[in-house]
Amino acid sequence: MESLSDFEQQIAATFGRPLNQSAITAAQDFFEHWQDFAGLISRRHLPLHVDPFFLAHNFPKYRRYQPWKGAGLVGILAGLATVWFCWPLGAVLLFAGVILHAIGNRIRFNDAKAFAEHLMEEATFNPAGGGFAALCAHYTAGIIYFVTPTGQAVWPQRPSDAITGQHTRIQK
Repeated sequence: MESLSDFEQQIAATFGRPLNQSAITAAQDFFEHWQDFAGLISRRHLPLHVDPFFLAHNFPKYRRYQPWKGAGLVGILAGLATVWFCWPLGAVLLFAGVILHAIGNRIRFNDAKAFAEHLMEEATFNPAGGGFAALCAHYTAGIIYFVTPTGQAVWPQRPSDAITGQHTRIQK
């Protein structure tokens, strides 16, 4: 990466709007620890943890799990209400609800895993061309967080907290 302003422009392009002061502070911190993040990524020591709720909120294509979980919840509630009147039907509805809910959980997990793998692939093969900017943008949006053996960084902490082990919040 050539400069901090280029990095901030890439992040703003990912967001689709100008960065606020907190996002600029996170971008500066990420930029200052660029080599540390690059080393962790190249050694595969920077696992990404994805918050599937923020992911689904920001990207509609990752909402596929919601109908399954909703149908599962309806099935569980219908099964619990029906089990008192006709236990075989209630048991079937309850079982179907649990299965649908489990399918929704699996879809949510697989989507979050695929998103994390895509981000890490971009950060590995194209760090200066937008891979690190995407990591920083999604971190700033609260979609991902970093965990290493020395520490973790969850928004609104500084991204470098995952490397240094400190717990410093970004002040607004």
